[in-house]
Amino acid sequence: MILIPKPHKPPVHPRALRPLALQEPLGKSVVGLLASQAQVALMPIITPWPIWSYLPSTSTQDALLRVTMHCRDIRKLMIGQRSTPFTREQKAARFKIAGGISIFLDIERAFDMVCRPQLFSKLVTLGIPESVAHLLTQWHQDTCYHLFSQGVDEGISVGRGLRQGCKAAPLLWNSYLLLFLQALSDRVDRQWIQRCINFYADDGQLGDVFHSAFDFHELLSNLYITLEVLQEFGMTINSSKCTALVAMTIANCDNPSQLFAREKNG
Repeated sequence: MILIPKPHKPPVHPRALRPLALQEPLGKSVVGLLASQAQVALMPIITPWPIWSYLPSTSTQDALLRVTMHCRDIRKLMIGQRSTPFTREQKAARFKIAGGISIFLDIERAFDMVCRPQLFSKLVTLGIPESVAHLLTQWHQDTCYHLFSQGVDEGISVGRGLRQGCKAAPLLWNSYLLLFLQALSDRVDRQWIQRCINFYADDGQLGDVFHSAFDFHELLSNLYITLEVLQEFGMTINSSKCTALVAMTIANCDNPSQLFAREKNG
């Protein structure tokens, strides 16, 4: 294991360093073959889910396009709520309450905090052959880091996380995200997940538009459940790097709180 400085951060604190697991060439080749076999088996299951990193035929542009389309939908909705000659000519639908929410997440030390038992015990359920899943599990759980410092070679056992620098780490991280999304689909509508959530590596975006107080409360509930399941999977949100954008309009109401309560009860 070697420690390298993170971009734009002086190496004066452990949090400013990124651990990389270097492997000898033969071992790295073997892990690469295992990862490629697992990737082929995983593709039919992972493709319908909003995961855009480390996959064939996907790129950063796919994730950016999804986020851009979401922002465009919110802007279009908000513009349509204004009473202008253009919107009146277009006969845009008007709502008492309308708007959108977009939350941008950064998962802190994402690869380092992966719960190995939670991941490796379920690789087979994702369609990965049992023999391949077993070898990937052993390769992670039965190895340790060797840290060289001032002429001393110290072996360090690690029971958590994925080894950054390992050729299987991107595949395993995507598998962990897939398990998270599958668990989330047990508590919120799967179509909402596919439409309103995006993940690119350890960066996430979630949000939706709403056209009534009921939609607004349902959206807040889905967002809360999503953050709760993230926490259950041991993913810690770095609040200093997160942003929430909210746009809302309320028409013809002196007391908005009463309108929210009336629509919710209705």
